[in-house]
Amino acid sequence: MDPLSLLSFQSQMQTTGDFHANAAKLFQEYGKALQDQLRIVNGLANVFGNMAKGNPGNPLGMAGANVFAPFDSSVGIAGMPTVDGRKKRKKHRPKDPDQPKRPKTAYLCFVTENMERLRESTGKPQKEIMRMLGENWKSLSAEERAPFQTQADESKGDWERESSEYKKKKDAAKANAPPGFPLG
Repeated sequence: MDPLSLLSFQSQMQTTGDFHANAAKLFQEYGKALQDQLRIVNGLANVFGNMAKGNPGNPLGMAGANVFAPFDSSVGIAGMPTVDGRKKRKKHRPKDPDQPKRPKTAYLCFVTENMERLRESTGKPQKEIMRMLGENWKSLSAEERAPFQTQADESKGDWERESSEYKKKKDAAKANAPPGFPLG
């Protein structure tokens, strides 16, 4: 072997040796982590094994707390499936009936104006009519959409006026309410 190829062979062997040493070190660290995880799993197996034998003890060290009380699955946890498989819904605050409705958009003004006409002329189901209205709306130019946009702007102006009046009434009711009396 010539000296140059011997030198490259030795450098390859050295890097290969370093690689193997690093790999061995990584496997040792991985093994330690797995041992820790296995220790935790074995501890949990002992706890549940004792529970199955009817000797729960108090493995969590919570004095006076009955952590092993049976869980009432009919109640369920919000967002989690209950016994019958349905999710329990979170309770929402009821809507105020006096609150003004949101304003119409230009598209909704277009739909309300053309819905009855299409229903009577075509006799198709609601789903098909809505699809046709959507296609018609997309095909309209800006000039053809302008009257519907002015209707939407008027609707928005009315809504802003009604909304400001509603907020004033609500703030006045809060100011006049006795302390500690909740008002939505």
